[in-house]
Amino acid sequence: MCALFSLRCPSSTASEITHVDKDHLHRQERLTKTTAILGVVAIARSHVESIDEIEARLKDALCYIDRARLMAAPDCRLGLLSRTVAVQKLNNLCAAAHAA
Repeated sequence: MCALFSLRCPSSTASEITHVDKDHLHRQERLTKTTAILGVVAIARSHVESIDEIEARLKDALCYIDRARLMAAPDCRLGLLSRTVAVQKLNNLCAAAHAA
């Protein structure tokens, strides 16, 4: 479910998008020059991930990228979920990001 997307280049005018599936992160070199957005909550399910689940995903990613360059996010936009579920997911995501 988690996907890692690098979205920033050193140049403010250029952008690079690279998809690295979570299952293949162990094969990648340590990410040293990119900022990454990690999708840690699923939009395809109404199940609200616990803070512990999300925190574990973030800690796994920290093996590959420095904390300052890792951004936690939903795996896609939350528009397909009810407002209540979307807010719960985002609240848990924020709490986990602060705890990780």
